[in-house]
Amino acid sequence: MGDVVFGDYKKVQALKNIRLKSYSYKTNGYYFVTICTDHRKPFLADKIKFVVAQFIEPSCRNRPDKIGATTNRLINQATTSNVKEFLGMKGVYVDYYEIVPTHMHIIIILEGSTYSLSEVIRRFKAKTTLEVARFIGQKGFKLWQPNYYEHIIRTEKALQKIREYIRNNPLKEKIDLSEIYDKDADKSADTE
Repeated sequence: MGDVVFGDYKKVQALKNIRLKSYSYKTNGYYFVTICTDHRKPFLADKIKFVVAQFIEPSCRNRPDKIGATTNRLINQATTSNVKEFLGMKGVYVDYYEIVPTHMHIIIILEGSTYSLSEVIRRFKAKTTLEVARFIGQKGFKLWQPNYYEHIIRTEKALQKIREYIRNNPLKEKIDLSEIYDKDADKSADTE
């Protein structure tokens, strides 16, 4: 990453594009995503965690057992048979997630969606940022870092291991893919 200067007006930091150039991120499948808070500040603690979770829960197929009863009281939780599309986006669902103070892990499912993964994440970040800003009464609040980490999940075994990783290591921001895939497996779908 480096600085980019636009005339004499403004100096901004250029974001490194870590997405696969030859891959369509509208492809049906499961995507493991980690989104960090702005400057990794612990914004997602206490009640703000539930403000963010209310956008995920209705579309979640496999609910994390750690949220449980508290979330049930604070938000209107959908049943597994009544899973809704993520933020009303056709063909977009959540498989599993975990929210910790500085980041969140989420497995997003695309099934015949017209939305790309980046559009899904952009809409989620925008919606949750606006709601959190409204909740804390701070207009212009910046909740998330500009980018996100993603990994295309290629096998059912990997999906199970990533769910287990999220459940057992929620505070770790980066996943060690050597623990997920066999050493001989093709890791070309990894974006880091």
